[in-house]
Order: sequence, then structure tokens, then C-alpha cells
Amino acid sequence: EALDKAKASQKLQSLAELNGKAPNHRKLDVQTWNTAEGTKVLFVEAHELPMFDMRLIFAAGSSQDGDAPGLALLTNAMLNEGVAGKDVGAIAQGFEGLGADFGNGAYKDMA
Repeated sequence: EALDKAKASQKLQSLAELNGKAPNHRKLDVQTWNTAEGTKVLFVEAHELPMFDMRLIFAAGSSQDGDAPGLALLTNAMLNEGVAGKDVGAIAQGFEGLGADFGNGAYKDMA
């Protein structure tokens, strides 16, 4: 409990440093379009960030498991475990070589 109070006081201290002013936010210019295949794309260009972030979201998840409970979770867990000709280490090295970070998740209504 003492640790939680210490963390809370650190957060409050950092808020106090703002002198009651809200941080500056910029308006996001969200561009949107659909691909020829019908996939919706949302794009925000930000030259000040040296990164490329892509998220693919599918209408899937445990609500689609039907008579196979856990199927979405199992499928999701296997996505970075290797394929024919590339084991998990080769996949990890491929992402690392690109400076990329792979993350995935399965939820009730999306994956």
C-alpha cells in the first residue's frame, strides 16, 4: 500500500509541474479511404515521428468460435510461432532486422 501511495504522489507531482495547464495537442488529420477489396484504411501522417505503425483488425475473436471454444485464442497464439521453412527464431530475427515490433491479440469481437 505504501508503494501505491508513493506512485500516486509521483503522478500528482508530475501533474503539478504542468502549472494547471493542459498539454498542447495538435489536431490529427485522419485520412480515410477503402481499398479496392473494401478494406477501410485510416491514415495519420506524422513526419515528426520516425516510425510506421500498422494495425490490422479483423471481425473475429471468441464470439466466432462456435463449437470450438478457444479457437480464436489458439489461432492468434500461433501467428508468430513459425511456418514451413521459418521457425519462431527466424521470424523474430526478420522483425528485428527491420526494426519492427510484432504484437497480436484476440478479443471477444476482434482479432
